[in-house]
Amino acid sequence: MDSVKQGRLKTLSTIVSVLSKIGKIFCFIGIAGLIIFAVVSSFIAKGINFKKHEIKIADQVIKYEIKDDDLTVYLNGEEQDIDFKVTGLNDVSKKLEEFTSTKITTACLVFAGGEILILIVMAIFLGKISKLFKNISKEDTPFTSDNTVLIHEIANNLVVLFIIPIVLSAALNLIVKFDINLNISFTSITLILVTYVASIIFEYGTMLQEKSKQTIYGTK
Repeated sequence: MDSVKQGRLKTLSTIVSVLSKIGKIFCFIGIAGLIIFAVVSSFIAKGINFKKHEIKIADQVIKYEIKDDDLTVYLNGEEQDIDFKVTGLNDVSKKLEEFTSTKITTACLVFAGGEILILIVMAIFLGKISKLFKNISKEDTPFTSDNTVLIHEIANNLVVLFIIPIVLSAALNLIVKFDINLNISFTSITLILVTYVASIIFEYGTMLQEKSKQTIYGTK
C-alpha cells in the first residue's frame, strides 16, 4: 500500500477509535441518567391518581380540571393562572384515567430498562468499533482474523440494536395501550447486511493474504 495512503488510513482509524471510546463513555452517562429517571419516575408515579385528577409530589398537591379541552390547574387548593387549551385534551384525560400508579411505574421501568439495554449493547458495539480501528491503525494490513471476527460481532450487535426497540415498543403498547408505531428502518436493515458482507469480504481478504504469505515463504 502506498505509504501516504497508508498513513491517512492509520490517522483516520485512530480518530474513529478515539471517537468510539468517547461515544462509549456517553453511553455509560446515559445509563446513569436512565437509572435516575427510573427511580424518580417511580417515586412520582406513586402520587399520581388520574381518576381523581390529582398528582402528589412530596408536600405539594396538584389537581386539575378539564372541560371543553380547557385545563384548569390547582396547586395546594389555589387556582393557577394557566391558559391552556388543546384539541382532544378531554379524550386524553379519559384515557389517562385508566392508568393506575402501578401501570405508570411499570411503563416507566420497562422504558428505562429497554433504553438501558440499548445503551449497553451500544457501548459494546462502540467498544468493538474502537478495537477494530485501533487494530487497523497499528497493523500493516486491515485483513486479519481478529478484524474479521470483530466485524462479524459488530454486525450481530447491529441486529440486536435493531430488534430491541421493536420489542420495547410492543411491550409499552401492551402496558399503556396507546398506539405506538413500529416503524421498521430499511436503512438499519441495509447497514446490517452491508456489515455482514464486509465481514465476508474481510474473511476472504484474510484468506488470500494468508495464501500469499504461504506462497512467498513456502509455508503451508
